[in-house]
Amino acid sequence: MDILVSSNFERRLLFLSFQVYGDGSIEQKWNTAGEKVKGWLEELNFNGGFGVEHRLLEGAKVGFESERVSDDETNISSTHIPL
Repeated sequence: MDILVSSNFERRLLFLSFQVYGDGSIEQKWNTAGEKVKGWLEELNFNGGFGVEHRLLEGAKVGFESERVSDDETNISSTHIPL
């Protein structure tokens, strides 16, 4: 594990890869997932980034949600929080 890459990120990639890639036994699927993650992290270290297939990205979006607010909206909402 690279200390510059969050272990939670590595773990998320591993579980997503397990779901998306590989056929056969569970052991074969884990091995395939591990090789995928290893390749991505090597690419990250060498190139400063990496890409994934659309189906893995779509799997990563499941269960995550985000929104954006401006500084003004943050300041307004923070005035409504009781101290």
